[in-house]
Amino acid sequence: MRAGPGGAESASTSGEQHQAKAAIPAYLDKTFAALTAAERRQLTALLGKLLVPAG
Repeated sequence: MRAGPGGAESASTSGEQHQAKAAIPAYLDKTFAALTAAERRQLTALLGKLLVPAG
């Protein structure tokens, strides 16, 4: 995150972040399009174990 004068985030940085966040779902769909439904479920389960903090 880039900060402008006074430490505030610049408008262009905010716009760039919004664009990047908006592009994520399409990127993931394209990246994982070759996976079967079973492979997607397995990947989802694995990522869930890795990304969810242990409680």
